[in-house]
Amino acid sequence: MSQIITTSELQRNIGRISREIGKDHMTVVNRGEPKMILLPYFPHNDDFIQDYMEQYEIRMNRDKLSEEIAMSHDS
Repeated sequence: MSQIITTSELQRNIGRISREIGKDHMTVVNRGEPKMILLPYFPHNDDFIQDYMEQYEIRMNRDKLSEEIAMSHDS
């Protein structure tokens, strides 16, 4: 099961957390708002990370991309 930890808890306990991360993933929050996820590493996972980062960029730039698509469609 996923664990939720604060950024300050991450800073204080990075050694313990790095040892435990292979068991599950952790969501790091700051003032109750999710900021990042810590995932266990496995060899040859670069494709998964690239796919995630591509989806992240698309989601973060959704409004701008929608405007560009609409302008392109109108022209």
